[in-house]
Amino acid sequence: MLIVKFIGGILVIMCGTMCGVYVSRIAVKRVKFWEEYLFFLTSTKVRIAYAAVPAAELLIGEDIRPMLCPILRGAAEQLKAGIPFDRAWRQAFERKNTGLMLNRCDREKINAFGNGFGTGDVDGEVQKLELHISLIRDHLDKLKADLDAKRRISRIVGMFVGVVVTVLII
Repeated sequence: MLIVKFIGGILVIMCGTMCGVYVSRIAVKRVKFWEEYLFFLTSTKVRIAYAAVPAAELLIGEDIRPMLCPILRGAAEQLKAGIPFDRAWRQAFERKNTGLMLNRCDREKINAFGNGFGTGDVDGEVQKLELHISLIRDHLDKLKADLDAKRRISRIVGMFVGVVVTVLII
């Protein structure tokens, strides 16, 4: 009977540890999303500055980023249907952001990109993008700084919960 409790305890500890690993992977996935988003903004700024392409074409050529691809395609489809950029961006993001694990603040930052985009001249759009890029870069730097601590804490808390449950069982 003691061996069964011991094996059960080991399994509970492993499950707690795996839950901690899962939580830490969510934080890593969030950082990767913001890195892709920052790269998208930077490439969009360059494409606007040098090619002055319409907004729908800006979104179509950006399908190499797996986390952003569904959102960009959805927004491009809605732009082709004649919906203004801000509504198309917001609707595509709301419909296609499944699995990204973004909080409310993250969503607000992403929706802020669509507000007023595509309504100014080339210089105005570049300036808006530069401002948005600097805000996103600051946000990404904060996320990266917190990432190591969150990863460590998540794993330790998961293992600790597993140990506590094991002690309570035995």
